[in-house]
Amino acid sequence: MPHDPAASRAFDPTTILDLLATAILVVDARNCVSFLNAAAADLLAVSPAAARGRRFASLLADGGQIEALVGRSRQSGEPLAARGFELAPAARDDARHQVDLSITPLLEAAPGAGATTTAGSVLVEIADTTQPSRITREAALLAQQGGSRVMARQLAHEIKNPLGGLRGAAQLLERELPN
Repeated sequence: MPHDPAASRAFDPTTILDLLATAILVVDARNCVSFLNAAAADLLAVSPAAARGRRFASLLADGGQIEALVGRSRQSGEPLAARGFELAPAARDDARHQVDLSITPLLEAAPGAGATTTAGSVLVEIADTTQPSRITREAALLAQQGGSRVMARQLAHEIKNPLGGLRGAAQLLERELPN
């Protein structure tokens, strides 16, 4: 089998991360963005070059909550997840996203020790659930409206049935009464 040089080429991890639909950021010990992929830049409405080196919280309209979560995960050394979190980029007043967050402290080898210690950097994964949430809400609303239609039809049927009986009785009485 011939050797294919293109197949043996290693992929650049940055390129692979830029292909993901999930927003990926690395926040350093000073809470500054040291890396973000294309999905994160798009979600936060900022270029990667403009985001790198800036405080993560400054990229968000209300960054205090997420900064607290990052700090809590960093302190505990444990991953943290938050579902249904509302995120609004500071660069766009009109954008609000419903997201799921996964915050994971990054471990590094201590110099010369070989053991792992928390370096202070944190990996932040942001999955935008705005569209699926909207679809679920709309489906529930449509189901509710469908139920309302069925109820209105049943109510109309129940009203019409007694009226039919009354009309029949009126016709019988009409025949028996003299002019």
